[in-house]
Order: sequence, then structure tokens, then C-alpha cells
Amino acid sequence: MLDCDIKLDLGSSINKQLKDKSNQEIVLAIRPEYISNKKVDDNFIAGIKVKVDNTELLGSQLIVYTSLNEKKITMVVSENEHIDIDEEITIYFDKRKLLFFDAQTSLLID
Repeated sequence: MLDCDIKLDLGSSINKQLKDKSNQEIVLAIRPEYISNKKVDDNFIAGIKVKVDNTELLGSQLIVYTSLNEKKITMVVSENEHIDIDEEITIYFDKRKLLFFDAQTSLLID
């Protein structure tokens, strides 16, 4: 769980989806391959700055381990990306791939 006490602009369609949950704790989840260091298109939202802790080249993928307010975020990018350890980068989330869970029940919010 990423509990970083940050606000993300998720767009109006997602805000409508979560409107009835405004007083509940919500967990946002996304797979590492749907996080990018580039705003690929308009579906990539919420650019936030993170610090690169480590990188690991695995074949055609570069695994990037980052941190935000002492919480860990892992992303997978192309092996052709040049990302340095201790670098501060901006990351973006593919809003089509975001999942939201009720923190109390662990149930997916549709």
C-alpha cells in the first residue's frame, strides 16, 4: 500500500467512480509495467517526483526501484531508458490500469 499523503489528479471519470467513497480510505493499485517515466499519451496522469533507489536490467526490461516519502514504488521500463540511481524522476500512471480497493474490506471498487 502506498500511503504517501499526496493528492493525485485522477481525472473526472475516475473521480465520478469514487464519488460515493469520499469518506472512506481507498487503496490505489497498479502493476509496475503501467507506470512510466514519460507521459506516453493523455491516459498517463498524475506526474509525481520520486527518487531512484536502484535499477536492475532484466533482458529487455529495466526494473526501476523508487521511493516517495519512504514508500517504495517499482516500475518496469524499456532497457533503452537511461535512468540513474539517486536521480529524481517524474512518474506517470496509466489511468486505464488503475485499480481501487476499499481499505476496510479489500474489495475492488468498480
